[in-house]
Amino acid sequence: LDRSTPDLNLDVAAIDAFIGQVRARGIVDSNRLYLSGWSNGASMAQLYAMITPEVAAAAVYSSPDPFRDILDSCAQTPFATSLTPLMTMQNACDIAGICQTGTAFHRDLAQRLPKLQLKTLILDGLKNEGASCQAACAAQTLPGNPIGVVNHLAWPARQNEAMFRWLREHPLSAKPQ
Repeated sequence: LDRSTPDLNLDVAAIDAFIGQVRARGIVDSNRLYLSGWSNGASMAQLYAMITPEVAAAAVYSSPDPFRDILDSCAQTPFATSLTPLMTMQNACDIAGICQTGTAFHRDLAQRLPKLQLKTLILDGLKNEGASCQAACAAQTLPGNPIGVVNHLAWPARQNEAMFRWLREHPLSAKPQ
């Protein structure tokens, strides 16, 4: 993820290029460069935000841990080079233990980076806040977890305003250094 090397991760390089193209058009408020994503896109958004000081904040949905997969034998130690405020929403019952691994990742980040502004919401089946991860969903795979699949495939529209509020409240000028 070192931007000074020609071996830069291609996904990071692509995002850098896309952001650069939009910035070149002069239509971006550089104080409000935000990221969002869903599922693996949410994982990438968090990783990118944590290594890119120009990102003001990120708000994501149903993200697995960007540093380790549930069955990963080569997990990496989470790190961040930028204290980008993160908001994440997890389904209490989701596919492949995403709630458990995602919330464990955020607990780990909070311990490693105590100055990081982090908000984690766990959502019930109706996408209301206040649930906790359902242990029965953690070990189930995609084919054996129809409730988790339905939850994973449904965007939490009733939480849109909470996400937008989080982003508005975290412009780059408010980001801890």
